[in-house]
Amino acid sequence: MNTSFQNTTGLELYAYNVTEISQWIISARLMRLIGVPIIVIIGLVGNTLSLLVFCTRSMKCSSCSVFLAALAAADSTFIIGVLLTYVNDNLHAILTTDLSCQFLIFITYSASFLSVWFIVGFTCERYIAIRFPLKRAIMCSVGREKIVVLVFTLFACFLYNFSFWTTIASASDDKIQCTYRVEYFGFLHVATWIDTCIAMVIPFLTITCVNSLVVRRLLVSTKKTAALRRSRSENQKAEMQPSLRLSSHRRYKDGQSVGMGRTKVSILYSTSPQLRVTRNLLCISLTFLCLNLPSYVIRLYSLISAEVTTNHSVSSEIYFVHELAQMLYYATFGCNFFIYTLLGRNFKRSLMLIIRCKSTVHDERKRVLSKLLAVHRSNTSSL
Repeated sequence: MNTSFQNTTGLELYAYNVTEISQWIISARLMRLIGVPIIVIIGLVGNTLSLLVFCTRSMKCSSCSVFLAALAAADSTFIIGVLLTYVNDNLHAILTTDLSCQFLIFITYSASFLSVWFIVGFTCERYIAIRFPLKRAIMCSVGREKIVVLVFTLFACFLYNFSFWTTIASASDDKIQCTYRVEYFGFLHVATWIDTCIAMVIPFLTITCVNSLVVRRLLVSTKKTAALRRSRSENQKAEMQPSLRLSSHRRYKDGQSVGMGRTKVSILYSTSPQLRVTRNLLCISLTFLCLNLPSYVIRLYSLISAEVTTNHSVSSEIYFVHELAQMLYYATFGCNFFIYTLLGRNFKRSLMLIIRCKSTVHDERKRVLSKLLAVHRSNTSSL
């Protein structure tokens, strides 16, 4: 009995058959049967909540909010495509016409492309914010982010419109499956390699390189800040007369230091939010890299194998590894909500307001007033 790799992210040009049925095959099918519904439910709920949070008034103007809202929408679209395929294969045949198959292939290709390039977008935005902090407000404004998202979306629609004239619904083994027109096999072969490069290889390498630069820049900045603080502290101690050190130390503790205390506090509060945002976005991109790497390696292996050999039979162990990599790949589109919840302070605050059906505007005003009151008290106490 033969079985083949299942793929819901696009057309499978080459069928890799497994000739024996073993515990690995049964485990792989059971993993897909149970894993896909769990990922779909968690992903749709999490991405919907994320989209609602990033569209609130308090989060609209925050850093990378446009990219993150667009990422949640793209991930939800891809998960819907996975759900349609799962229902068609296991519950009820719904992909029975050419148009339904064409639309499914189009949205899965486009959503997968947009998801990875939105991650590239906010990764580059973070590097610009750290490397050129004075130009961040101009180069990385909300309006520019919207333009980038629109350009990516239009490019994806143009790039993957070939699915509407290369995909058909074909009857096979008493089932109707989405497949490709035989006369376009050569074109689709080239399109598959192009998609692999622009939706996998190039973004993967870009995210890896930019993240390395971001981490390096953060380490250098942290070392410089620590060295500057030590130098200022040592200079201050050296300039003070021995008889005045004790009284000056007491005044510093009471908040009456003229410049140093305020400078350190202002630096801390101005950089801390940006560092938190950078940390959160680094976690998202690193999670993406880890979960996608197995699937990318297997896809490249399959494409290269198809070029050098005509024997497409694989062992049951390889089949299991392929299915496991696919589950990790699907999980990429539904795990960002947990990162936002665990690490995002403002995200959690806005999420709780949405759950409690309260206005985020009132909470934002309350938070700003409390900050102003705290600054006023600090200024009056130092006078």
